[in-house]
Amino acid sequence: AKKKAKGAGKREAEEAAKKAAEEEAAKAAAAAEEAKAAKANAKKELEKQKKALRKEKARLREQSARADGWVGHPGEDDVEELANSFSVQRCDEIKALYDEIEANENEDAIVAVLTRELAKLEGAKSEERKAAAEAAAKRAEVESKEEQKSAPWDDEDEIKLLDKATQTGKARVSMVRCRQVSKPRGAKPGLVQLSGEVRTVTVCVKDETARLERLAATKS
Repeated sequence: AKKKAKGAGKREAEEAAKKAAEEEAAKAAAAAEEAKAAKANAKKELEKQKKALRKEKARLREQSARADGWVGHPGEDDVEELANSFSVQRCDEIKALYDEIEANENEDAIVAVLTRELAKLEGAKSEERKAAAEAAAKRAEVESKEEQKSAPWDDEDEIKLLDKATQTGKARVSMVRCRQVSKPRGAKPGLVQLSGEVRTVTVCVKDETARLERLAATKS
């Protein structure tokens, strides 16, 4: 009897585990199907928004053309750039702009609205260029400092610099305070490392002959 009860208990446990696994698989399949449907709906909604945006762009071009040829009208290319600056997230904005232009029967008023919006667009582009230039300058500064920190200066570098200066008459050199010059541990004689803010200046060998000779004399 005990043996039969033990076998029945084992079968029940196996059936319960099988049922739980089937339920988990069904849940996973349902979740996958739901995610697929949500993705399809999102794509459908995006296409709907793009279609609406194309419609608003066409309407904006149409209304802007009412003042085409009028004094101060920015022209077809600028109007096209303005229309293309709107994304699906800004569909309401381009619709409001269309409504504003449509409400104006005076060509001067239409030109004024277009001029205003193009000025705003140019301002935004200018800010983007400024931000990109600042970011690039910061990256260049960081890279320059890292390069200067990781590239110690030795006698061979000095010889190469002097050879180049002799040929061209000019040389670009790094200028730092004395406390920013250090000798790496275990480095060979003449090898130094620069740290902190390092300025690069161009030295004219001919104009600075006396100073260079005086500096060279300090090495002996």
